[in-house]
Amino acid sequence: MLLLKKRVFFLLMIIIVLLFSSIIILSPYIYRKLTLSYTYCNSYGQVDSILGWELKKNASSCLKFQNYITREIYFDTKIYTNDLGFRSNDNQEAKIADIAIIGDSWVFGYGANYEETVPYHLSKLTKKNVYNLGIPNYSAAQ
Repeated sequence: MLLLKKRVFFLLMIIIVLLFSSIIILSPYIYRKLTLSYTYCNSYGQVDSILGWELKKNASSCLKFQNYITREIYFDTKIYTNDLGFRSNDNQEAKIADIAIIGDSWVFGYGANYEETVPYHLSKLTKKNVYNLGIPNYSAAQ
């Protein structure tokens, strides 16, 4: 009986140590997930064997970045791509471009609605049709 009590005690101590260790190790990740969390409505990208990934054609999605603890929303954007797979202000048929801007997240307007992107403002200033060829998470390698 004494041997059984020692084994149960030893087993409980191991479980407690593992539980507390897990909590200590995982707490920063859980805290970060609660304070800085992305939410997507739908995927607006697809796998590409050469580039890694590309934007889908005629996709519509949303992207929200928020703090779940304080309920603060850092941005909440709508994302649309046209029939060529470029970012646009809605799922419209692409017109012939006068200007094309190539780039990464900055050109794409990651975290911004289309009306807040550089290509949109350039099209308003020049009164020309501007393609937004920006793709988030791209680098010079792609």
